[in-house]
Amino acid sequence: MRRRKTVRKTPLNLHFLLFIVIHVSDTFYWLVFAFLRLLVAIHICSHSEEYVPHIPEVDEGNCSLEVWCFEQVIPARVDADHVMLVALATALEVPLRTESFQQGYARDIYTGPGFPRPNVTLLYTGNHYNIIYPRAPSAESSSHQASKREDPADQSSSHQASQREEPAGQS
Repeated sequence: MRRRKTVRKTPLNLHFLLFIVIHVSDTFYWLVFAFLRLLVAIHICSHSEEYVPHIPEVDEGNCSLEVWCFEQVIPARVDADHVMLVALATALEVPLRTESFQQGYARDIYTGPGFPRPNVTLLYTGNHYNIIYPRAPSAESSSHQASKREDPADQSSSHQASQREEPAGQS
């Protein structure tokens, strides 16, 4: 009778598997970012009349829009600027809000039809953007948190509207 050879699972096999998983996931993330950068470049070039006035190098005639996209939008490890964020949010139809240390509340970047308020908020720190994750809803009341997150402009306009509705002399 012939004996079966048993194969032991060694840590080397596990390390190799982890290496493959990490390498594949890094490649996947790189491909996602490459796709998004290409999407932004295509959107900017397809809607040049919207974007050229906001790109000084192109608007002044120092380079073409295509060259600017090849140098500033498509390459990895080039920081995205406001123009690129507008193009990304518009192309994907994702409402986007930016906040800034220097300027505080900023205008929403993209709010398309049917999008009352942005779900994604970015913090501009002066040289790049970071995503701000919303706080998880507490068990208390999600409507209480929603009232805290209202847009300051919305609060002032609703406050002014309520003041207009009150009869004169009854405050």
